[in-house]
Amino acid sequence: MTSNELHVRPIFNVARRLLVRSTLFQVASVPVAPQPDADLDVRTLRSWLAVDDDGDPVLVVKDDDTTVVIDVGAGDSWACAIRAAEHLSDMALAYASQLRSCMALQAARPEKDGGQS
Repeated sequence: MTSNELHVRPIFNVARRLLVRSTLFQVASVPVAPQPDADLDVRTLRSWLAVDDDGDPVLVVKDDDTTVVIDVGAGDSWACAIRAAEHLSDMALAYASQLRSCMALQAARPEKDGGQS
């Protein structure tokens, strides 16, 4: 091991510990998910815009097994539907960010079992 490796490795270990602590804190502040009515596999998820029988816009979300149609529902509360759709979009972006954090944490972990986990 070179002297440069001796200096870099402790810094890397400190950064990894901070990342783990930060990730654990973020996950600990998130509530436990309720039992789902439908479970979608994000790895095979597709989504697109469509219209329902009344001509109103809907969002279709589908994985390999399940299709979910998100619509405005009964009534003319467009403002409420818009706020809910914006919140859904914000949560999807936050979820993608959490997935990136988990991926980075997993990539930073040394392999203990020869790459099989």
